[in-house]
Amino acid sequence: MLPRFQNRIVNNLEVTLTQPPNRVPLADIPKYGSWAFLGFGALATVGGVFLTFQDPAGLVLIAFGLVFAGAGFLIRRLFGTPAGKKAIVAESHSRTVSRLDGAGTRSRATVLHVDADATDEEVAAAREAWASAQLGQRPDWVSGRVEEKGRRSRGIVQAAAVLWCVLAIVLGVLGATVDQFFLFAAALVGVAAVALVFVAIRQALRERAFGASTFVMERTPAHLGETLRGRVITGVGVKQRAAVDFEVRLQCVDRWEETRHSGRDDRTSRPRRDILWKEQRTTRGVPDQTEPRLVVGIEFDLPMDVPATTLGGSNEGVVWELEVSASLPGLDYVAEFDFPVVAPPES
Repeated sequence: MLPRFQNRIVNNLEVTLTQPPNRVPLADIPKYGSWAFLGFGALATVGGVFLTFQDPAGLVLIAFGLVFAGAGFLIRRLFGTPAGKKAIVAESHSRTVSRLDGAGTRSRATVLHVDADATDEEVAAAREAWASAQLGQRPDWVSGRVEEKGRRSRGIVQAAAVLWCVLAIVLGVLGATVDQFFLFAAALVGVAAVALVFVAIRQALRERAFGASTFVMERTPAHLGETLRGRVITGVGVKQRAAVDFEVRLQCVDRWEETRHSGRDDRTSRPRRDILWKEQRTTRGVPDQTEPRLVVGIEFDLPMDVPATTLGGSNEGVVWELEVSASLPGLDYVAEFDFPVVAPPES
């Protein structure tokens, strides 16, 4: 019987990890943290009891001790391995990254909790069930007909553009009626609003000109060390352009958030996109057999020494991206896709 499991994601930035055999990365941090809080809480409570005999202020120390002890209990309950369970790694990724203030090792792991007496076969089944559940959150991944990024994020971009425009107008009104400081804030927000409006308009124009593009994978998910094959059904009509050369770029990208401390309380973050592998080529589009649109054949040999797609739901992690573009009169064609790439099946 497949063991029940729950998962949590552990991120560790700029910390070098040593992982002994059969040891879960970072799994002991909640345990040590709970011990620290419980230990301090116990000492504070006992000290408060003795102090109370001499000074009623000892009750305050007892209260602090009980709070810390409760926090330690919650840490163990929420983040530690539950009783009767054991922790296993569903996926992990570690690599050296370059920062503004030096270099370090960035590690990320998704930890599952399975029954403590689960066999190796049940552990493997739990990992497979977890991976299938993550892939199932993207129906286009499951079907192998991957939708382009712009079409999936269109509503988000439009909503963000409207909200930022409204915020800029509100700040402008406050600047004209309350304080001129709000005019400066309105100007900054207005710049961001104009940028979002420009992106939304460009997406709308491209959708009107080309419609939806689809990346049809021959096999889903793709596997490292094997050949990625498929075709992109573009929005470029055969009547528009009988012959078009498309630039096809495939890349593996690690997305992560760089945090920098420049003072005691000064902390800044910025998103990073590190390209781990990339290949690009030019391919001639051919007419589709069923629709009057050009189709671009996709065939790339995927390397073995690069990470697979990060399946754990997060804005950080490894993503595989395919971009197909072409220079056309008036409006250039661009379609971007992200698709699943997993490790090869174990023999």
